[in-house]
Amino acid sequence: MPRVPFLSLSDRTVATGDSQAFAETVSLMLRLQDCDSLLPDQGFESVTGVVQLGQVSVLATSGSPVDAVAEAVEYSTFMLPYPGCDVRYRIDGKSYLNNHDDTILHIPPVGWKLQSQTSLLAGLSMLVPAPQLLSTATAMGAGSVPLASLSAALQTTAPLCTSDRRGGAILNGLYRFFGFVESVLQGQAMVPEILRLDDLLVRQLLLLMLPGLGEAVVPALPPSAREPWFEQLLDWIDANCHRPLSLSELEERSCYSRRALQYAFKQRFGCGPMHWVRRRRLQQARQLLLEAAPGTTVQQVSLACGYINLSSFSRDYRQEFGRKASDDLRWRA
Repeated sequence: MPRVPFLSLSDRTVATGDSQAFAETVSLMLRLQDCDSLLPDQGFESVTGVVQLGQVSVLATSGSPVDAVAEAVEYSTFMLPYPGCDVRYRIDGKSYLNNHDDTILHIPPVGWKLQSQTSLLAGLSMLVPAPQLLSTATAMGAGSVPLASLSAALQTTAPLCTSDRRGGAILNGLYRFFGFVESVLQGQAMVPEILRLDDLLVRQLLLLMLPGLGEAVVPALPPSAREPWFEQLLDWIDANCHRPLSLSELEERSCYSRRALQYAFKQRFGCGPMHWVRRRRLQQARQLLLEAAPGTTVQQVSLACGYINLSSFSRDYRQEFGRKASDDLRWRA
């Protein structure tokens, strides 16, 4: 079977030898009405795993092909097949062949029929709440894309081409993203919400759906990093950096596109907005270390400030302050 992420995580996978049991496993997400094995004479086997990233659900599966009918759900579904898997979907009277060569298929909240064209069904299904998809697209576009155009794209079943250079780069980035998430879950039960990986995933899917979204040229008079709106945004970040923050949320609050916001932060601080959020969290971490109660560890502080890897935290801390985090903790002691 091809290497599908998350299926090595035994605590969140289900293996079954029955197509109906497979349907029950995924029914809370995809709500399969009918599900039959396409090759009943060859037996049936399937391994399924579910990973939750914020409000986004990722369903990983690998196993025997099925013929299934799904009800409409309140999610937009993105189907990413893996090598050796070709799947045909029947949606609103139209047929779509989704294969591993060049497409991710976007299915809006409508019912659909699935049938594998090969002897294997393997890949990922990403379910994104429709309101989150729309709000993120609106924030990324910052008014540069008409709301009607956004709504139309989000309501249309369409293959998202990844065969060109740009799409291929995004797809490869998604593979690396899922590998990273899997590595995190091998060491702990959950992905820290403060990382807002759901926002990162949704943004990449939207860039495949709407090429150029958020890429509008910075206007001749770009947003100044000294205007009141920017100072207010910085104050808001300082007041909220203890909780999960996403780039989409910063864009929405600033009312500027991604490129314009990047320009303003680089003009002022020499870094992007999310890098600035990380630097402010390091400031927060230093304060926590200097005021730590007896028994507090550097790792506890790093986790509280959004780091899942102690070595990464230690490296960034030393780079930011020129000293070890453990030194500041010992100084307090």
